Amino acid sequence: MKATISDLIANDIVHHGMEQTSTGNYIESFEDYMKEFDDDSKKYLTEHKEDIFNSISCNPNIAEVDFDKDDINMYFYYDGIFDRLDKAIYNASQVLGENLEIDEVQEISDEVIYGEDLSRVLTNFIKMFKGYRMEV
Repeated sequence: MKATISDLIANDIVHHGMEQTSTGNYIESFEDYMKEFDDDSKKYLTEHKEDIFNSISCNPNIAEVDFDKDDINMYFYYDGIFDRLDKAIYNASQVLGENLEIDEVQEISDEVIYGEDLSRVLTNFIKMFKGYRMEV
């Protein structure tokens, strides 16, 4: 099935929310969203609001969504929010019996990426991968 314009708009709204969330949910005001568009586009959005909201409801990244007037309250599956490092951190925390929140996972991820040890570890992994002789 081909995507409609309403599907593409819904995907834009969902992905914006996924980029902005630090808690697993995000509220987008449809009125605020429409401010970014010209008058013809605003007319289209208004006329197709129900289709757009339906497409948001069907988005595979959405665990749950509530519509309150013009507010779209989206709850996301973690898999859609996390990158590979975040997923590895979250999975490791689960093995430890810890239930980290999204912001905690992202904080640890930032520490890994921007920490002093990463450069040294990556350099060693690259050398091993490329077959460099390691000195003791």
